[in-house]
Amino acid sequence: MAQDLGERVMQDLLRILASDANNSVKMKHGLNLLARYRAREIGAFLFSHGGAEVRSGPFQGMVIHNKTSEGNVAPKILGSYEQELHGIIERCIATPYECVVNVGCGDGFYAIGFARRMPGSEIQAYDINDERRAFTKAMAEKNGVGERIIIGGECGGDELAVLAGRRVLLVCDIEGGERDLLDPAQIQALKGFDILVELHEVLDKALPEEIVARFAASHDTELIAHQGRDPNGFEELEKISQFDQWLAVWEGRQGPTPWAFMRAKSHMK
Repeated sequence: MAQDLGERVMQDLLRILASDANNSVKMKHGLNLLARYRAREIGAFLFSHGGAEVRSGPFQGMVIHNKTSEGNVAPKILGSYEQELHGIIERCIATPYECVVNVGCGDGFYAIGFARRMPGSEIQAYDINDERRAFTKAMAEKNGVGERIIIGGECGGDELAVLAGRRVLLVCDIEGGERDLLDPAQIQALKGFDILVELHEVLDKALPEEIVARFAASHDTELIAHQGRDPNGFEELEKISQFDQWLAVWEGRQGPTPWAFMRAKSHMK
């Protein structure tokens, strides 16, 4: 019989408490573990009380799974997920991109969201994780865009070079791997792409400045800082506890997650 999730969480908590770490570290790790577990329960509750469709934001109406390949499903159901990007996303949707390439597609949230809103654009989704690619495929089929999304594993110079000369939006979230991929000196095609990239400052404090500097000559850049979330804007959260309200909009991040939207100057003339 499969082990109950609550039982696994308690065993993990006991391991933390039995470790050699000091009490402050134990408390931090223990609270983080319990918060993640409780956030998953809140996501399941929202899913069962209101259905599987995203309820607000640029991808409103998209059908999602009752879990994600990582993190908490509740912000995606509510539509608060990465809300600091919502204005940029709407601008991208209004731009006549021939192709949207999502590198680090995770469970397919962005690839499928763009596919639904941009029926005239080719959509490519890449992730090196087998489970996440399976998530993307299943969710794409649920949303009726399975035949429109090309799903692949690793995306590198060869995959991007063949898109040179086309109007391309590259959406990139690869947990610090941006330093290797986003190098216009090695991949000339990048100079003509619009790029929306998470800069993972929490993993590498030098990464944001380095990436932006590489594209200074070819792109105009907007930096997008992480914004706080307001759970009071969602009616479905009104009757739950304050603590659970904040967990419902918590994306599980451990530090700053700035983004950059870099628009190719070649398309702005």
